[in-house]
Amino acid sequence: MRLEDISAVLLASGLARRFGGDKLMARLNDAPVLQHAAKALEDLPFLQKIAVVGADQAGRRRLLEARGWTIVDNPSPESGQGASLALGAQAALNGPGEAVLIALGDMPFAPGAHYAALGAALAGDVQAAMTVSQDIPMPPAVFRTDVSASLVKLGGDRGARAVFDRLDTTQTVPLSPHLAKDVDTREDLRSAEAAHG
Repeated sequence: MRLEDISAVLLASGLARRFGGDKLMARLNDAPVLQHAAKALEDLPFLQKIAVVGADQAGRRRLLEARGWTIVDNPSPESGQGASLALGAQAALNGPGEAVLIALGDMPFAPGAHYAALGAALAGDVQAAMTVSQDIPMPPAVFRTDVSASLVKLGGDRGARAVFDRLDTTQTVPLSPHLAKDVDTREDLRSAEAAHG
């Protein structure tokens, strides 16, 4: 599938309780973690670029708006990733497009080539494609719009895999562990800086 027919949704409203501060705005080498995650998507010709941000997360909002993202407010970030995903999926489905790609703001190293490979995996009758790293399915993932309505029904901490596992025709796209790394703690940030500095 062409990326021009896919809406990209970046989940960026997490509360980062394990980090002890705003992990998405923490500096990773030359830029905030969130900026690294956003840039990999910005360099690709997605139909829409939608970011879900907490209503009180002004720094994240400013960063993404300045870079051309459409912002969807999450009034209850404490409700978990599933609720954030549902908001983003609904915004994407309100517009045109044939698929919805879900990405995470705390995955700064997933490259544009990987997002492109996920889109390309939606060939034939494939309903969804999900990343796999070290045999573990994980975001980012992409879903055709005819199955994306299930994403809108998510809540709590139920993520995209809860929908992916119920589908009949799926693909996985491998991603090396160092590129699949997310930033949850300050130690994660330090090790990421060391590995990618």
